[in-house]
Order: sequence, then structure tokens, then C-alpha cells
Amino acid sequence: MTQTVIARTLTDSLAKLTNDEQKQVKLTVFDLQSNPENPGLKYHRIDRSKDSNFWSVRVNRDLRIVIHKMTGRGGTTTTMVAFVAHHDDAYDWAERRRIDVHPRCVMSTTSKRSSRPSGICFMSPPLGHARSGLCRVSSQRQSFWSTSDTSM
Repeated sequence: MTQTVIARTLTDSLAKLTNDEQKQVKLTVFDLQSNPENPGLKYHRIDRSKDSNFWSVRVNRDLRIVIHKMTGRGGTTTTMVAFVAHHDDAYDWAERRRIDVHPRCVMSTTSKRSSRPSGICFMSPPLGHARSGLCRVSSQRQSFWSTSDTSM
């Protein structure tokens, strides 16, 4: 089973692109979610990254989406769509970051050289809950589960 998670850092970086570039990125992310094994997606491992699980996905000749692939418990593959930028900027971003396992989550992004988590984490549902969800990693450690469906 494959799960795709969209990081807050992707939406922040997406906002910096032109409208046409945003459309291309959204189509590529949709293709990635629909069929991650699609031969039309051009994956490239980011070799100089501190984290060997960072990959880039080609959007066009210049734009790259940075993803992080992680195999979790039970063989579930989680693909976090983390960042998008022009080629060199995307690679620079990935080379300065790594993904650490958070004690309460499956994964969370960790910024540059800081030990302070930023971004998102993918939470397994507590016992009795049928769905998974996303939560922000913050100092208050507010859970997705405490948020009502109407406020989402």
C-alpha cells in the first residue's frame, strides 16, 4: 500500500511559482498520487542530500518536485511531496534537509540544521479511529483528532 502526503512546505513553495508552473506541478502531483509507478514520471535520487530517501520528480525541463520515500510498519510506503522549485533551488533545498522519525508520528520534516521540527507529520490513527490524518508538529503538540470535521 502506498500513501501520499502533501507537506506544508510544498504549498508554501508552490505559491512562489507562476500560475502556469503551478498548473504543471499540480498535474504532476496528481499523477504521482494516482500511479507512483508511472513510467512517465522521471525520478532521480538526490545524491548529495543528508537523507538518502530524497528524490526529485521532473515537472518540466526546469521545475523539480522534491519527494521523500519511506517504508513504514507493515511495508506501507509513504511518499511525502515536500517541495517544488526550479532545478538548482530544489536540489539545494533537499541537500540541506533531512526527515527524522518523530516519536508520535511516522515522519516529520526537520529544517536545515535545527533540531526543532517544522512541517507535517503523518499520524497513525489512535485505537478506535478508522482514518489517518495529518497534524502539524508544534510545541503544543495539538492533535488532528481534536479538530472537529466542521472546522477543517
